[in-house]
Amino acid sequence: MPLSWDRVKTLVVLAETRSFSAAARKLGVSQPCVSRQIRQLEAELGTALVIRDAHRVNLTTAGRRLTEKLTAPFQSLEALWQETCEIPAKVHGPLSVGCLPEIGQSLFFDALLEFTRRHPALTLEVDYAESAWILERLRKGELQFGLLGFAPPSELLRSHRLLEERSALVTRKANRKALARRIGDSEPLPFVAYRSRDLLLHHYLKQFGTQLGVRKIEEKVIVNAHRSMIDALLSDDFYAIMPTHRIQDLLERGELVRAAEPVLKSSIYLVYHEANEWTPRDSAFKTYLLKEWKKKTC
Repeated sequence: MPLSWDRVKTLVVLAETRSFSAAARKLGVSQPCVSRQIRQLEAELGTALVIRDAHRVNLTTAGRRLTEKLTAPFQSLEALWQETCEIPAKVHGPLSVGCLPEIGQSLFFDALLEFTRRHPALTLEVDYAESAWILERLRKGELQFGLLGFAPPSELLRSHRLLEERSALVTRKANRKALARRIGDSEPLPFVAYRSRDLLLHHYLKQFGTQLGVRKIEEKVIVNAHRSMIDALLSDDFYAIMPTHRIQDLLERGELVRAAEPVLKSSIYLVYHEANEWTPRDSAFKTYLLKEWKKKTC
């Protein structure tokens, strides 16, 4: 039975780090992805390879024997793979990418254009859509890559963490001191929301609402673009949860201010279908985002 390269790599890195979370960070994938790869490898071999402990991962006898035999060949193959990847290959054909609208427009579109400038024979197709639509197209093979705000718990979709996004509770400068006065009021705080279900707003209040003493809110304005959220914030005494990279210039000029200290941290992931036929185009794009572009933004 042929072994999966990704599963072998995951086992070797896990044996080195002895931690699922540390292995995930080193591999650039989500922790559930590491766990899934190990479970699948154990199922293929018909034996347990690791002992899962609350504090540290230990290898079984079979796991130790396997990693001892695999580590040196794996390192040699990985070095050969890197050398091969450095040989220029013709990058051409269509590249289809699905992005969440605001993430794509504010964070990634310039990077996608830069990639096409480097590879003139490439045709770029970008779809701005919601997560469910992107996931469905990835599963069907109708998109090569997706840029999402979470790592999908799917057996066939691989996820690599690209960057951390920070979001804050903001308001206009004239309303800066109002939050402290209004905490605990019976009147709900007026918010500008992103679409009918603002996930950033929901997660922020779930994590920090009690700490800040926010009892009730009212979504007074609901829009589907960050630009419209900014316009609403500047026009009245509203609040909103917004990614700080999207409003950095307004914060620096003092037009918008943070109304509270807590910052919500979330991650952006590069997602693709594991079973898709891999091409030089796909390898070049993945390498560009994970190594080169990621370094510029971190």
